[in-house]
Amino acid sequence: SSQEGLIFVFSTGLLGLFIGSFIKRKSIIFSIIISCLSLFIGLLSLTNILGIKVFGDFSDKIKNEIIYIVLLSFSFIYSLLSNLLINRLIDYLIKIKLIKNYNTNS
Repeated sequence: SSQEGLIFVFSTGLLGLFIGSFIKRKSIIFSIIISCLSLFIGLLSLTNILGIKVFGDFSDKIKNEIIYIVLLSFSFIYSLLSNLLINRLIDYLIKIKLIKNYNTNS
């Protein structure tokens, strides 16, 4: 549905774009912070601008401040795990020589 497409673009799509842009070009910490903020802003856009309730009907029972804290916490944890897993995958693919090391930090 169109709602699922919007959720993909504003959440996982943004996260993947920023992780892909920064994971090997900058430090892992920078990549985590930027991808966390992009995911958080995307989720806020879904809830506040597009009116898609991330928590469904449960959102009506929770204060906005708590929703923001939960979204930020989720964004951080999801970005942290995504960055770590993708970084390990890239390192493994370099180790088995499936891809070349284009690390600009070295």
